Amino acid sequence: MCKSSETGKDEKKKDDGVKPAKFTELFRYADGVSMAAVFVGVVSCVFAGATLPGINIVFGDLIDSIASPTDITELITPAIYAMLVLGAVGFTSFFFSFFCFGWAATRIANGFRIEYLKGVLRQDAQHFDHAEPGSIALTLSDAAFDIQSGLADKFASMLQGFFQFVFGFALAFYYGPLLTLILLSLVPFLGIITYFLATYGAQDGVTGRKAYESAGGIASEALSNMRTIMSLNAETDRSTKYDSQLSKAEKAAIKQGTGVAGLTGLIFLVIFVMYGLGFWYGGVMIADSTDEAMANFPPPDNMFNEDGTLNEGSPWYATINKTACMFYMDTASLAVCACGIAWDTVEDVTLPNCGCSA
Repeated sequence: MCKSSETGKDEKKKDDGVKPAKFTELFRYADGVSMAAVFVGVVSCVFAGATLPGINIVFGDLIDSIASPTDITELITPAIYAMLVLGAVGFTSFFFSFFCFGWAATRIANGFRIEYLKGVLRQDAQHFDHAEPGSIALTLSDAAFDIQSGLADKFASMLQGFFQFVFGFALAFYYGPLLTLILLSLVPFLGIITYFLATYGAQDGVTGRKAYESAGGIASEALSNMRTIMSLNAETDRSTKYDSQLSKAEKAAIKQGTGVAGLTGLIFLVIFVMYGLGFWYGGVMIADSTDEAMANFPPPDNMFNEDGTLNEGSPWYATINKTACMFYMDTASLAVCACGIAWDTVEDVTLPNCGCSA
């Protein structure tokens, strides 16, 4: 009875000295088919990461088309087709990225299982005397499953997020470099929190796994020696030790889950702060650019009457009257809205050459 717990301590000391494997070593048992699947998965992740930033561009064009005072059918149709194409590309790329990585991960994990089983079968009988009951079978299934899970959907999601980050900021710098630089000031906070999220609780996970292994060994040992345990009246002792190991695993899981939940909440806090900062500074930039445009290119004299109302005799009145500009009560806001209309899309109307339409 005591031998099992002592050997468990010895195994723990040995395991603590084992260095984690490098990421590239996870592919040591990957064959040609597995690496081909990984390649297709990486290419699919590139397209999957580009679809979401692309949707933002198409959605912006779609909103601009809806806000146009002219017949929106011709303007909105290309945006709808582009959205459909992006949807098809997104479906195909996301499907093949998860499918290929899942398939390759299964084959690679099976390779680890086979090699591990071969290594176990080559051991002397003395090795099994010092191993906890059930630990070999648990390692064979649990460790290989961790490798499979990490190389499947988690790795695919990581690559998709990376390429989405690259394409997203590339487009952001292209369309608004100043606003992008402002938002980038908060990215280091996201990086730090993400690092702690990826590393926090690793030791708690190891502790919980070892506790489950010890609990499994206690259960297997008790079930295989039930007659001896009953004759020694050791049921309570075995049950208490089993419960203590489960309690250790539960405490480790609670500690790890609490930390992960808090760090996840911080990530979303920083993200929403970025949204707020972006909306605020974007509004400031729009207001400043609008004021500058209206000062450099004021509305034509015949667009408004002397009292600030729209001149019904101007060539632009009919078009302005069809838009939401008519809801503005003050002359300054009405002038900004009227000059901001996409006049180049309006047929048979002279351009007012004011504000944003100049």
